Amino acid sequence: MLEKLKNLTALGIGNIVTTVISGLFWIYIASIVEVKEYGEIGYTLSIAIVVSGISLVGARTSLTVFASRGESIIRPLSLFAISVGLLISTIVYMILLDYGASIYVIGFMIFTLTNAELLGKKLYIIYSKHLIVQRTLMIILSLVLFYLFGYQFIILGIALSFLPFSIKFYNLIKNNKVKLSSLKKNKEAILSNYALEITGLLPLTMDRIIIGPLFGFIILGNYFLGVQVLMVLTIIPTAVYQYILPQDASKVSTAKIKKIIIIISILFAVLGFFLSPILIPAALPKYS
Repeated sequence: MLEKLKNLTALGIGNIVTTVISGLFWIYIASIVEVKEYGEIGYTLSIAIVVSGISLVGARTSLTVFASRGESIIRPLSLFAISVGLLISTIVYMILLDYGASIYVIGFMIFTLTNAELLGKKLYIIYSKHLIVQRTLMIILSLVLFYLFGYQFIILGIALSFLPFSIKFYNLIKNNKVKLSSLKKNKEAILSNYALEITGLLPLTMDRIIIGPLFGFIILGNYFLGVQVLMVLTIIPTAVYQYILPQDASKVSTAKIKKIIIIISILFAVLGFFLSPILIPAALPKYS
């Protein structure tokens, strides 16, 4: 129980710290750019996130599950996902003519695949350190590029914050054997995880991609700020999900933790519902 508490605490601290950092970052960005510009950032970033999720071909959940079981699928699945990502990131640049969005796809995949393996091996403390380092780099690089070149370069700063983890990703690939037969053997599980990831991702991002062209980027700017508040409210459920996924895959019971987190999530939802409409306009009047 003490070991479980230690691991869950490490994940919780990592997620809380990084979500707070991200929340403050996006609120600060909202205060220094125009509402329309904020909406444009949210629009481009949402496209990059959706494309990144599609490029992962289910590798995030699959790596976490299979790594927890010690199966030799990490290298072939990672290489396949990165190959797809390189192709799609090229297409993204050709369509958007945005270096930031294109580099984001590759950087996000490198960072995600590296951390998925850490979760599968239950290396929660290292995982949390990765999150904090990446968010810190994100703030530094994005703000430097913003003040030097303008708001269009904020996404490029976020994308560059992922790239230092390329070394970790290279070691991940190098230290695992290639067994292409593993992909065929686990094809159904990978496709199932892919479907799970896509159906979870699209409702969280497609709305922003639709709202911008239909209603304008000023409306999207207001909406995007609301999404950041929502992300803050999901800190604890996200941390617990990342903890219980490899535990469940290893046949370790997490029923009690799930019941507790449902109650806590409901309390957060109620607080967010009543307090957000009061606090947001007071802090950022132009988003009223």
